[in-house]
Amino acid sequence: MFIVSVVINMLDDKIKMKQAVHLMDTGMVGGAFWGILIGMFALFLLTAKWTEDKALERLNKFKEMIK
Repeated sequence: MFIVSVVINMLDDKIKMKQAVHLMDTGMVGGAFWGILIGMFALFLLTAKWTEDKALERLNKFKEMIK
């Protein structure tokens, strides 16, 4: 990925910089992508170990609370 930026020297001796790609937005999208990908993988691993009999066995102890 190329990051294009332009530096402008203003008449009042201030420097202004413009970027074609916003780095914060790019990082935010990349972080969200990897977070969702790893989260879904972990969820798949956790749910793949569950079977119906194990789930019902663990839910039976809450039967009294759910009336």
